[in-house]
Amino acid sequence: MEQYSVDVRSDISHINPDTSSVDINILKLAQIIGWFKNEAPTLQVGFYDVAPVDGLPVSGQWPANDAELGIWKRANSYLIPFVTHLDVLYPSLYTVETDPAKWVASAQRDIAEAKRIGPGKQVRPFIWPQYHDVMRSPLAGTYIDYNYWMLQLRTIRDAEASGIVFWGGYQTPWDETQGWWHATLDFIATMAR
Repeated sequence: MEQYSVDVRSDISHINPDTSSVDINILKLAQIIGWFKNEAPTLQVGFYDVAPVDGLPVSGQWPANDAELGIWKRANSYLIPFVTHLDVLYPSLYTVETDPAKWVASAQRDIAEAKRIGPGKQVRPFIWPQYHDVMRSPLAGTYIDYNYWMLQLRTIRDAEASGIVFWGGYQTPWDETQGWWHATLDFIATMAR
């Protein structure tokens, strides 16, 4: 569903506010939800990284200024009627940041925004135990260490997300010696108590 952008920031210019392509994409996604619900009425439906929209401001850098933050929040508010059709929101919290404090602030912001636009909806962020391959860093594609991964798991828990979706592993040999995996096992053990 990543090809169906619902981010009005890409459609709206200050001269000609046109949301037509976003509106068409929202209708397509709503139709897909309808198909799923017709076939499996109890199925919980949501889309990866659709709502809230990507938190990265137009400048490409966080922290955003107040104006950019307002534009981002308005872009998400535009999705509220669509979000009523979803059962769960799946924000993307992939690691594109080497600074843990910046990642935490971004994750808290995105989870809070998902809750704002989808009150009562489940929020299950996607995380990936590797640094995102879009980074301009030698760390791109490498595994996240124990401490940073544990911080991510705890941040999501403390933000009261409904769950976590782990992504990754495609065409990657399993390596149980990685720090992220040990952090995951330790985190699960603390949750079982």
